[in-house]
Amino acid sequence: MATKREARREFTADHPGLTYVLVLFVVWVALSLVWTTDSGSTLYALSRLSLNAVLFLIVYSAVRTPQQAIWVIAAFIAGACLDAVYGLLFVSSQPGHLERLTSSIDNPNELASILVAALALSLGLAGALRGNPLGRLAALGGTALCAAGIFLTGSRGGLVGLGVALAAFLVIGTRWRGRIMVIAVILAVAGLGYFEYIASPDVRSHVSTVGSGTGRLDLWTVGWRMVEANPLVGVGAGNFPVDSVHYLLQPGAIERGDFFVGTPKVTHNSYLELWAELGIVGLTLFLIILAFCVRCALRAARAFADGDFQMEFLSRALFVALVGMLATDFFGSREYAKELWLLLALAPALLGMARSNRRLTGA
Repeated sequence: MATKREARREFTADHPGLTYVLVLFVVWVALSLVWTTDSGSTLYALSRLSLNAVLFLIVYSAVRTPQQAIWVIAAFIAGACLDAVYGLLFVSSQPGHLERLTSSIDNPNELASILVAALALSLGLAGALRGNPLGRLAALGGTALCAAGIFLTGSRGGLVGLGVALAAFLVIGTRWRGRIMVIAVILAVAGLGYFEYIASPDVRSHVSTVGSGTGRLDLWTVGWRMVEANPLVGVGAGNFPVDSVHYLLQPGAIERGDFFVGTPKVTHNSYLELWAELGIVGLTLFLIILAFCVRCALRAARAFADGDFQMEFLSRALFVALVGMLATDFFGSREYAKELWLLLALAPALLGMARSNRRLTGA
């Protein structure tokens, strides 16, 4: 793929508009080196984004058949489940004081975002593998494990993302609404039971209380101050933690000043962080990429609906996974996370597969 010219040209030929947007997004991040405070942080953000852009080419070139798409989705689910199991092995066994679940991903909110997407994909895989009992059972087991992991993270953003994902499934899963409703009720009862009878008082209070006790509202306040001061170009990619202390001593109460000195935190909101760091230009380019990929997933589902039930259901599940993850990322800074960009890249790959099938069948 790195040496064949046709592999490099293919994505640009099929989706020239998104290609321009991706290039402009990378270029804009690079241009922020001109006005950034810490060029090292910007270079790190640029390197992550550049690799994510290359990921689009890799996925689009590699995922050509339904079997390949199933394997990629199954691998994503397996990775999320293994991460949850890894975290479960290190959860405190002290009675009445369960810690928030973490794993190789230290932040429970980030883990919850991945588990929400994996749960949606596992439901899609279970529906797609109706002719494979063992595979379907494994997918449903992944659903249960991902749901348990989301609850154990104690992530409010994860719970919001799970609710949004289930609502999206109900909206677009017209032929499966009855089954999805049953699953939604089961998950709701399980979640309420966990937080009511099993979760520690601290976790229960964390989930049920809306306020700035965790400092997120303070981070959002400082992020908005950055937006107001630099609405067009921002402070430079990766520079929210570096520059946040300069926006601390302004009118308005900030309860957690420790989040901005010593080891400063990120914004805990992907969209606000992009606006603060890259201005309205960077945020707009990012939102265009998101909208394009989410729309590709829906278009792929509609194209597969002509006769490929398996891929139609997987495409709808990918749409739901993206919607759930993007809702969760409203409470976390994951705009450069490879898991998000992998799922984004799968959407145009599935659409390309659907178009190829239509050409082959003469539809």
